[in-house]
Amino acid sequence: MNKKNFWDNAKSTAKKAGSFATELSKIAGTRVVEFEQLTPLLAKRFNVNRNMHKQYEQLGEMTYELSKMKSSANIGENSDVKDIMSEIRALESNLSHIESEIERVKSEYNRKVVNLKNNNSSSKKAQGK
Repeated sequence: MNKKNFWDNAKSTAKKAGSFATELSKIAGTRVVEFEQLTPLLAKRFNVNRNMHKQYEQLGEMTYELSKMKSSANIGENSDVKDIMSEIRALESNLSHIESEIERVKSEYNRKVVNLKNNNSSSKKAQGK
């Protein structure tokens, strides 16, 4: 191999490596933005789950105490129990909304990454590579 071919090969390889590095950096940047958007949602989900568990625990304790009483024929009619159950339903609804938002963000950024990969593949094909 002569010097010209060697340098031509080196130049071609460097261009390919640079193109690959550019693609990876775009994907990494997209994932960083995704992570920035997901982090507060994941924290909210954790807090809602924790609050739900606290409410379940409180409901369990209250149900147990009411069941020990002789006049506890219908625990579900107790106003405190109803309040806790209402709070749990509200937390479940909030959790469902948060989960939907998490899935929306993941889906959005997965599409962006696929588009970046497809655009890079298309540009390579257009260049005849």
